Amino acid sequence: MLEVESPTLELDESLIDDKVRSELARVFIERIVDSAYVAPLGILLLAWLISMVSGWTTALLWASVMVVIELLIIVLGHYFNQTLAAERDAGL
Repeated sequence: MLEVESPTLELDESLIDDKVRSELARVFIERIVDSAYVAPLGILLLAWLISMVSGWTTALLWASVMVVIELLIIVLGHYFNQTLAAERDAGL
């Protein structure tokens, strides 16, 4: 019987490392965005507690800053996920 030599497969370690890091970053960002959706509940609770100690003005200012930070996390996370999806679709 005729034996056919199988081709040797060489793996590019840096390419594999890049793919693994990209996937880890995607999962990390996905989890951060998911947690940012429930953060406003904690912000409201903490704002209520802060209002008892420092007053409503300080509590509302703090809550506003925290909500802006959470919105930035959500927007940047969605942008990152869309960028990764576009790269995956392009085959990069």
